[in-house]
Amino acid sequence: MRSRVVFFLACVLAAASPASAYYRPRNPRLRRKAALVRVSSAAAARPLDRLQPGRWNPAIAETLDVAVQVYGRGSVDFDAARRPIAVLPVDDGLIEGDPSELVFQDLVRKAAFKFDDSFWDVVPILYGRQRIRAAYEQFSGLPRDVWDEQPTYHQFVKYFIESYQRMCFEVSRKDCRIYLARLLKGFPRKEALDYAKGVLATEAARPPSIEKLGASSEDPNPVAIRHGFLATPELLDLTRLLERSGFDVWLEDPDPQPVLQAAAQQLRLQGVELAGISEGLSKDRDVSRETMTGKIVEPVPIREGKVDALVSGAGRGPTLALGVSADDLDLLSYGDGLRLVIGSDPALLRAAAQRHWRVQPAFR
Repeated sequence: MRSRVVFFLACVLAAASPASAYYRPRNPRLRRKAALVRVSSAAAARPLDRLQPGRWNPAIAETLDVAVQVYGRGSVDFDAARRPIAVLPVDDGLIEGDPSELVFQDLVRKAAFKFDDSFWDVVPILYGRQRIRAAYEQFSGLPRDVWDEQPTYHQFVKYFIESYQRMCFEVSRKDCRIYLARLLKGFPRKEALDYAKGVLATEAARPPSIEKLGASSEDPNPVAIRHGFLATPELLDLTRLLERSGFDVWLEDPDPQPVLQAAAQQLRLQGVELAGISEGLSKDRDVSRETMTGKIVEPVPIREGKVDALVSGAGRGPTLALGVSADDLDLLSYGDGLRLVIGSDPALLRAAAQRHWRVQPAFR
């Protein structure tokens, strides 16, 4: 309790007096004495680089501004060789939606997967592999400009997307996301990146919407898919503020690594670190011809895998961590620093109440 009171008072004092002492907020699971952090006089003399107001709860915005000031370059304890780490979620966090699903849906509609027998082995028999493949083989040999006239093309699109949605409803989220990544089997890594960049650029130019796809125009049970690639302005602003202030910013989520990289490039976030789902590559003397094998490389950045991916990549835990779903719970619980829950996920809200994490209402 005492450390939380000190943190609250320090936020107020740091905002009022730039040279004030500031105690790092502590994870209640750790009981070591809080380390003292001070703002340098030179930094205090400069105008503060702050968040844009946006839809932030003012108290949360003030806490983030103070934390950026005292953990970043403005701190006398700032070490450029060991910069503070901030971790942000991507899906339904930094991005209002799911870039991996956007890429998957486009691959289905263009029948652009690397189809061979080993690809079809990735699609589970339990979730309709045979009828999806049968529909594909009926239209795939025809010219592309007549596909829309073929009933089997529309069946293929519906069956494949319906199969994915059903599978993800019935299995764990980790298995669902691994499946999405494995569907890129056979793609050279750069080709997968370029494809994802093209899809996300197209989706960024269209407004968010819902589209329904049926096996025919009379289909009474079409599947619904989301469109639109849109950043959450407040979190994009925070990401850029953290980068300017000397933080190592990590974007972690269970998206295929090429898709996560394409999303960062679409948002013009060139300096961030990325932890997505990685696949093994086939061996070839010509590196450009190495293709993704469909074999997933651990850790998968979900639940405890987010901690493993960060620690293996950065060597330490985050100073600032944001979470939007139960997938982020292990990361938020790891180490010490400022923890912020965004939205209304029940598991995160329960943990926030127990551990005194900050809570920001959903921006949408």
